[in-house]
Amino acid sequence: MSITIIFEPVDTLFFRGNRPFSAGADTFAESIYPSPLTVYGAIGDYILKKNNTNLMDFFNSSIVDTILGKYDADLKDTRVTIKGPFLFLNDKIYFSPPANIHIENGWNIHICLPDTSRKDRWDIKDELYPISLPDKETKPYNKLLPADNMIRYLSNDKIHSFIGEVDTEEIVKNERRYGHKLKAATLTVKEGFLYSIDHARYKDELSSKVYNKAGLAVFVEGLNKKEYPDGVTVIGGEKRMSCIFFKEDLKIPTADLSDKFNGSFFIYLATPAIFSDGFKKDNWFDGFNAQLVGAALNKPLYISGWKRIDFSKGNPRPLRRAVPAGSVYFFKVDKWNKAKFNDFYNQYNFNKSLSDEYQSAGFGIGLIGIWQ
Repeated sequence: MSITIIFEPVDTLFFRGNRPFSAGADTFAESIYPSPLTVYGAIGDYILKKNNTNLMDFFNSSIVDTILGKYDADLKDTRVTIKGPFLFLNDKIYFSPPANIHIENGWNIHICLPDTSRKDRWDIKDELYPISLPDKETKPYNKLLPADNMIRYLSNDKIHSFIGEVDTEEIVKNERRYGHKLKAATLTVKEGFLYSIDHARYKDELSSKVYNKAGLAVFVEGLNKKEYPDGVTVIGGEKRMSCIFFKEDLKIPTADLSDKFNGSFFIYLATPAIFSDGFKKDNWFDGFNAQLVGAALNKPLYISGWKRIDFSKGNPRPLRRAVPAGSVYFFKVDKWNKAKFNDFYNQYNFNKSLSDEYQSAGFGIGLIGIWQ
């Protein structure tokens, strides 16, 4: 069963970056957008506590949770899977800006596609076409898009501007916090251990008689709303508090592309993906032959986390380089009829993970669009 979980922070949230931090030696700790691993861990922790499952017995695989099943540190094939997280404001979900959109003069939109007329040589084995950029002075588009605008983008509509897009700062802002390390014996300040850190404050205000509330939205498979009441839980570093709500009526709208399909489609990554071959997969789609002809990518993310092993505290997960959300991959196919495209669309549009790692934890979720 599919439901949506909404995290609405009580106060600021903190999500540690992957760079090491040692109080006394370092003065600033990096904060990042929450990884799907972090959100999956928060949901799993909430489920285990509600089920009164002993955490250490669960991590040791001596017991099987009634909902989560057996502990799977690699998160490849679990009973509960997620898609997300996504920024959420006033009952709307927002997506990362597509990497192939540029903007001119602050409003005129340019959709950049592979230039199939060029035969450039690359230092990679794949025959990929470069992305054609406009001749005019433009900048990469950097606003978040709601679902209705994403449908226009995926449907290959002629777009000159978007309506309803927002800046990230309209949903969440960084807030600098300062702290001191304390002496264990006296709980007084230890000299030389002042540090600062950026916390994330999600919008929570009354403006023009409208109450604006922001948070994180996650789509979850394998949970029943009736079994879990709304409540309060912890998420991220320092065990920051957040309200958690379970909804059944929040859906991602789909585009009707079958009549427009002409042998070319693209995959927009709604969540980060970890690929075995760097920026791409060795085998993109099971049972579907498609040729990668171009890609519009942003700078890589670096994903780590914490892995529990038996009765120990565990150890850090390996640092993995991930393709960020908003990246776009362009494909061409031969001899696909409408039925085959519809079958492919149903399997991979906001459904099956494309990531080579942590598939159950929300990595590699794509949206399918068409281009020509």
